[in-house]
Amino acid sequence: MILKKHGMTFLKFSFAVGLVSWLVLTDRFRLSELKSFLKPKNIIIGFSLLGVHLFIVSERWRFLLSTQGQALKRIQSWRLTLKGLFFNFAVPGGVGGDVMKAFYLQKDHSASRAVAYSSVLIDRVFGLYTLVILALIGILIEMQYLTLKIPILNSLLLWVVLVFLALSAGLIFIAKFQIPLRFKDDLGIKGKIFRFSDACSLYVKQPTTLIKSIGYTLAAQLITLYFFSWFLNDIMSEPVSWPTLFFIVPLGFILMAIPLTPAGVGVGQAAFYFLFHTFSNKTIQSGSAVITAFQLLLFAWGLVGACYYLTRKNQSPLEADSYQAQVL
Repeated sequence: MILKKHGMTFLKFSFAVGLVSWLVLTDRFRLSELKSFLKPKNIIIGFSLLGVHLFIVSERWRFLLSTQGQALKRIQSWRLTLKGLFFNFAVPGGVGGDVMKAFYLQKDHSASRAVAYSSVLIDRVFGLYTLVILALIGILIEMQYLTLKIPILNSLLLWVVLVFLALSAGLIFIAKFQIPLRFKDDLGIKGKIFRFSDACSLYVKQPTTLIKSIGYTLAAQLITLYFFSWFLNDIMSEPVSWPTLFFIVPLGFILMAIPLTPAGVGVGQAAFYFLFHTFSNKTIQSGSAVITAFQLLLFAWGLVGACYYLTRKNQSPLEADSYQAQVL
């Protein structure tokens, strides 16, 4: 038993070390671009800013779970969030972290499968929806600049509008769509689909849940926008206005959500370089550097999550209310 336990810990540790080595050796972080940033004071400031961002994101997920009767302490939600962040760097597109969060929520905190996986899905959808709203705000502020000076971004404008309409339609569909009640007690795939769909719809049917989730995301994204402004203006000496950030940063993160590489590494560099380079009329050259710094600090927090993962022990199940008992 002891050998098995330590063997699993060794495998986990080897996986973590291998992942770090792969990211560094393949130059996924492009460290050569960060000479001006890699100073103790800057690293501490950036690490702290992203810590606040992650805490708000963790609280958003905890709030969503509470609406389903799943109680988590802040430290528990925080640990699960950082574990998920670590696994974001192992699976393309960042969705691997969501799956692992749901898995450990179900395994360690006695959550039903429907509640666990619907919570991370809706959390992701609400976060993406807020990013699109922020991008639309930036577009409206810079509308004349976009349409008159940079025609190439007009297609991005149309794309953002279409994504906004699609997400809005999707949320309305989730709220209105009803799977037949006769599937509720089915022990097969029909019952699983019913319970998952029912859990998702409960988030969307409550306007206050959507509004509060958007509020959490706005707070988290303001921290992110401040990080980008601080890095470009103070570290790289390339002035950029907040209206510009309101358009570029959310759009860049939307593009990074495409599941191509772990945590969007590489995709983010290309997307942010293009957006900053084009939108600023080629005056801002540090678009790839700022997202590299952001990802590097995220990875540092992910290593904290790796520590939680390596030292994980079985935890006592949490009690859930009557709703959870119904979906089990």
